Amino acid sequence: MGISIHAPTEPTRFDARGVNNTLDIALAKGLHAITATSISELISDHIPVNFDISLNNFSSPSLSTCSFPNWTKFQTLLTESIPGNPAISNEDDIEQSIINLNNKIKEAIHTTSTYKAIHHPLQQANTDDNPLYKLFNRNKNKLSHIPPILVPQGLVYNTELKAKVFVTSLENFFIENQDPHDDSTIEEVERTVSGFLTNRVPTRRNHEHYSPTG
Repeated sequence: MGISIHAPTEPTRFDARGVNNTLDIALAKGLHAITATSISELISDHIPVNFDISLNNFSSPSLSTCSFPNWTKFQTLLTESIPGNPAISNEDDIEQSIINLNNKIKEAIHTTSTYKAIHHPLQQANTDDNPLYKLFNRNKNKLSHIPPILVPQGLVYNTELKAKVFVTSLENFFIENQDPHDDSTIEEVERTVSGFLTNRVPTRRNHEHYSPTG
């Protein structure tokens, strides 16, 4: 199948309990010179990953085909072929588990896919009359219509303004946490705790016991 798995060497998600994981991986076919690098630029527990692809040694196959996997069958077959988590006690076990997972993914895709040969190769690209652009524009899917976005000022219809709304929303969502040693934060916490202790309903510590009467 010629499929390879690529992932950064550093974790991409940092857990508060110290259990860090790599969540971002890439499956590639025919493109093996890929470098995955995690980027520590966002104030978040899940950092982005950059995949650099080199096309220097890429060669197209002699017979071009399109595969159409049945992802439901693929998931079922992969689940049945890899029962549970493998026993890992050293680095060799890790490498062997990666090889086994890679092989099982290849087998599952090959088994659950149907293939169709491409008998019409691409025309030679010519930058003067934009044939590649016309060819791509003719075969690409239709653009998805994005409905207007509701903001406090009203509905946004313009595509550029929609993009700015998304950017602003993401910036506000990933805002850096306030310094826990900030004086105003400490005072606010103290007022909240003091108010809770002052207004809480006192509990009854001394319970009266009554003996049953005849």
